[in-house]
Amino acid sequence: MHLIVKCLPLLVAGAFASTACGQALLHIDASAPARAPLENQLQMGASVSPSGERIGANSQYLTRNGKPWMPVMGEFHYSRTPADEWEAELRKMKAAGIDIVATYIMWNHHEEQQGTYVWNGQRDLRRFVQL
Repeated sequence: MHLIVKCLPLLVAGAFASTACGQALLHIDASAPARAPLENQLQMGASVSPSGERIGANSQYLTRNGKPWMPVMGEFHYSRTPADEWEAELRKMKAAGIDIVATYIMWNHHEEQQGTYVWNGQRDLRRFVQL
């Protein structure tokens, strides 16, 4: 007990010393105009969808049809949801502002027995992607 009482001032002083040393002033100067983003930094191949939309990127942000774009992404596990609910659930995601939907392809769900593949019903990946 005496050791704890004797070491307590040292521990308290050490805690304050570490916070005092960790504070540095940061100066930000925004008086100069912002630099234009660098174009053609990424070679991404084809960037036009079948519907004609163009996706791009520069050194600062993504673009959609030439305008700055900050996509919002969500995830949906099609194999864990009944197939007749997929469209309604995806519409809810779109209504919430989600632009991109990621999913997992759980291979053991499609090939429960080696060499036997199941791609229908709740496992119909093609139908899900086409929604």
